[in-house]
Amino acid sequence: MAGQSSAAEAIIARAVDRGEIEASILKPHLTSLPFDLFRHEVLMTLKPVPDTAIERIIDDITIPLLTQRAR
Repeated sequence: MAGQSSAAEAIIARAVDRGEIEASILKPHLTSLPFDLFRHEVLMTLKPVPDTAIERIIDDITIPLLTQRAR
């Protein structure tokens, strides 16, 4: 998989292109966070992740982190 971009990278790159996210704030731990949180939900419950949990991960955590202005 070396040299291939992930779906997450493609999603974030499109958001940068649209001006929704500043490229200067992107760090690997920020871009992997929503997927890490999703994986945590799966592993801790061993059940499908409910839509409410996905909404919390995206709306309450990911979007605020990635749309903050560079300091």
